[in-house]
Amino acid sequence: MFRGGDCAADYRNAHRYGRATRYGRHRLLVCEGGDTDLRREEAKHNIAAAYVLVGSMTPAQAAKRKENIIRSLRDQGFEDADALFGEVFPED
Repeated sequence: MFRGGDCAADYRNAHRYGRATRYGRHRLLVCEGGDTDLRREEAKHNIAAAYVLVGSMTPAQAAKRKENIIRSLRDQGFEDADALFGEVFPED
């Protein structure tokens, strides 16, 4: 049962960038009827990874980075790119 999760986690971990979070096999298993959208979850992970350097940017650079990420998400087919970005980095 967990072989698929093991393979998927190993593949994802082998191709992760830098110090990105390692995935365990349970994170990549989807139960029937589950409402987890793995493509969306992976996009959220990529948003966090791409935006992690924001602390060393000026506000203008950070805003430009955000625009580029949202544009890229739209190009990938995410119609709600702004909302997806907001799930990772909510604006209060």
